[in-house]
Amino acid sequence: MAQTTEEACLTALDRAKQVYNVGKIKEVEGILKDCLDKLPRKENTMEAYYLLCTTFLFLNDKEKATFYMLKLLKLDPEFAVESVMPIEFKQFHTSFKVTPIVTIGLKVGGNFSFVQPLSSYSISNLLSKKDFGSYGAKASYQLGLVGQIPLWKQIDFNVDVTYRSSTYEYTNLYLGYVNLTYTENQKYLEIPLLLKFNLKNKFDFTRDHRAFKNRLFPYASLGGTFSQLSGSTGTAVRLDKGAETTPLTLKSSPYDMKTARQTHKVFAAAAVGLEYKAGRSILAIEARYNRMFGNQVKPEMRYENQELVLKYGYTDNNFRIHNTAVTLSFAYPFYSARPKKNASSVKPRIIDVEQDK
Repeated sequence: MAQTTEEACLTALDRAKQVYNVGKIKEVEGILKDCLDKLPRKENTMEAYYLLCTTFLFLNDKEKATFYMLKLLKLDPEFAVESVMPIEFKQFHTSFKVTPIVTIGLKVGGNFSFVQPLSSYSISNLLSKKDFGSYGAKASYQLGLVGQIPLWKQIDFNVDVTYRSSTYEYTNLYLGYVNLTYTENQKYLEIPLLLKFNLKNKFDFTRDHRAFKNRLFPYASLGGTFSQLSGSTGTAVRLDKGAETTPLTLKSSPYDMKTARQTHKVFAAAAVGLEYKAGRSILAIEARYNRMFGNQVKPEMRYENQELVLKYGYTDNNFRIHNTAVTLSFAYPFYSARPKKNASSVKPRIIDVEQDK
């Protein structure tokens, strides 16, 4: 029975390996040249490109060795360089830039917002200049896009586009019987810009990544976040507990608080994380802290909502809102393999090549 094209090409690959192993390396290209786009699996094609690259290194033909190395790295930029491979190939591989040009991914997680009061303007301030009331953090969510660009060695430039929802709660007791609970939810569009310091090189393909510990890559990041407030709503609940009366409960409908808030803010940002290399993909868990600069409140709008002030007894203190987030991300690197500038030449091994008869 006649062989199919794929079967014939697999036979040709086996034959090319045999003649390579016995030193008839001038025959390798001729055996494989008609099969490079007909082999059935990606692994077979990679094996053929590797064999041809190594062949032309030994024949001292750097131009053709470069051609087949680029073919190999285009097919698999993360081609693993193993210890059993010829030293000439390992040295030649180091003369190519195979770090990603960009890594892009998705991120999702949760956050807590922490209010730092700066000065008190609440009704309770009539009784105590130091009474800020009580602020509590509440859980919320965020999601976004992740982008990383290698800068130098193991330092990346990290830029995200994040949509963040944050919630905090304010409570206070004033005049001895009025219990106030005010809850505000804010929506932000943010662009964090950070330098990412990788403690290990996850793009070192001479490293054996089969072991679990060699797939883990810790990092730390430092930078800033530019934030735009896209919306803010607040609700108030007033509960009056008089000594001889039935408790009175008032609950407001949501108020638009965006006009009373500074819409553009800058945060200092710091993060630590751990990446896991799953094949070519990168999974990561990260904890990040954002610290706001300046006052979140517009002082001239403090008493603008008369119903919130007079009916519910709420007035904005001056405050900042910091937040801590824990996120999970999935990212994928994109490569453009190319020879390094000023790469040192590779000296081929001197071998005996059997002459054609």
